[in-house]
Amino acid sequence: MKRLIAFAAIGLVATVAVIGCFGFIGENPMAPEVSTNTHIPAYVKNMFENWTMKHGKSYDSEDETSDRLSNFYVNVKKIQAHYEGEDKSYDLDLNKFADLSFEEFKI
Repeated sequence: MKRLIAFAAIGLVATVAVIGCFGFIGENPMAPEVSTNTHIPAYVKNMFENWTMKHGKSYDSEDETSDRLSNFYVNVKKIQAHYEGEDKSYDLDLNKFADLSFEEFKI
């Protein structure tokens, strides 16, 4: 099954299951990465704005928006790492869960 229902990643649109589909970090393959918005490239911020419009996402505060953008960036990096790797037996893309952390998604 080449395409799984996914995250955002992480599960990120031809949807792929988030669990076990993202890049491996440390001992926990789904360990969260920490990102600060000051280091997020402009192209990712633009992607996030387009993604929020496409999926009808809105957030209650600047803090929540910042947290969601950070999660989105982590998931974008995991997708990029997947396509830079050798295992291309499945696809990853951004889906409606791309603003969730792994901990939120697995609940």
